[in-house]
Amino acid sequence: MVEDRITDAERIAEVLRAEIEGRETNGLGRLSIDAGDDTMTVLLDGEPLATLEPGESSLEIRFQLARDAARATGRDVGLETRPEGESVTVLVESVAGTKRVVDLLATVASRIDCVTAVDD
Repeated sequence: MVEDRITDAERIAEVLRAEIEGRETNGLGRLSIDAGDDTMTVLLDGEPLATLEPGESSLEIRFQLARDAARATGRDVGLETRPEGESVTVLVESVAGTKRVVDLLATVASRIDCVTAVDD
């Protein structure tokens, strides 16, 4: 039996939230989600890392921090990325892409940690 691809952006965001909040490995314990009315914010150690915005046909993840790492890692894991002004947007077109986003977030979080350690 073939199942339909789930492409509803709000459902994708819900699944991504469950993935982030349900795992503590690979630095994911440092991440949490703050839900607002229309958007959710991914927090790294309590500080904003990215916003999750449901679009018409995909979930858009906008990184204000670690833009270069988000763009490079997004491409490496097979997600569409695009620069937009002072941010980088990563597009997630189906629930199947949430695993790749979790990998992306864990990698970006670890790179921020490395930069912070070097700056201290």
